[in-house]
Amino acid sequence: FFGILEGFTPLVEGLSLDEAFLDVSGSALLFGDGVTIAKRIKEEVRRKLEIVASVGIAPVKFVAKIASDFGKPDGLLVVRPDEVLPFLHALPVGRLWGVGKVSEQQLRGLGFELVGDLAAADPKSLARTLGEAHAAHLLALARGDDPRSVVPSRETISVGHEETFDHDLRDRGAARTALLAQGDEACRRMRAHGLRARTITVKIKYSNHELITRRTTLESPTADGFTVGATVETLLERIPHIEARGIRLTGVSLSGLEPVGHAPQLVLPGSESASDAVAERNHRLADTLDALGEKFGRGTVQRAVHIGARGKPTRMR
Repeated sequence: FFGILEGFTPLVEGLSLDEAFLDVSGSALLFGDGVTIAKRIKEEVRRKLEIVASVGIAPVKFVAKIASDFGKPDGLLVVRPDEVLPFLHALPVGRLWGVGKVSEQQLRGLGFELVGDLAAADPKSLARTLGEAHAAHLLALARGDDPRSVVPSRETISVGHEETFDHDLRDRGAARTALLAQGDEACRRMRAHGLRARTITVKIKYSNHELITRRTTLESPTADGFTVGATVETLLERIPHIEARGIRLTGVSLSGLEPVGHAPQLVLPGSESASDAVAERNHRLADTLDALGEKFGRGTVQRAVHIGARGKPTRMR
């Protein structure tokens, strides 16, 4: 996927395994204008990968992201410079990039239903509810002000899963249950793309919105949910004050991605170690669970460790 994108511009900033920002301003002489390039990318993705892709075109990064979301699964939406504010201001405030479920409820409670309502807000009044930094950031976006450029970052691409809860979690066991399920989901997505990861990151957000992350890099890359789960548990032990402070968000991110090798390592008969046997068993189990989920729907079969008391998730990605 990224090889196709980089065939049109070197300025590719990955967001996930299958999503990216592109700056094609320097590619017009070679490939045509933005719309022409978008159509060519969509065609190459369809022909080479046999999947469809949506594209959003805009002069502002986050507006292009919203436009792409509007076009899913196979659309192409263009927001021209003079259309940015009308496009943004007609959107529900929850569609603004960076507005999560909690912020959306706060904004609606203040009477802001549309992005246009937020754009006209008094900065000081908004800061009293959201905090000065968050309020200033959202106001700038609501007014179409996002000067961030496309920064090539292919090496930082990751796959992850996170949840925001509708109340504070103060039970470390509930946080563990949530994180293990998130790690398994991230592994499933990674396996679907034929990838494995070296670096595992756990993040939590305390009830006051302070974000804490812990990460480690494995000696060998893996796509095994059991290996990732054990690492997640170790990282969780390094996060303090969950019971005292409460948490609203948990997440697992896998990075340092590389393709799964097609050639299996040669092992002499009788020389397999116990760890080799466990790894092979886990690999077969993951394949079986993936196949069952594909056929009957995700969550049809779950590990018992995923079933536990935890807050109801209000947002996933």
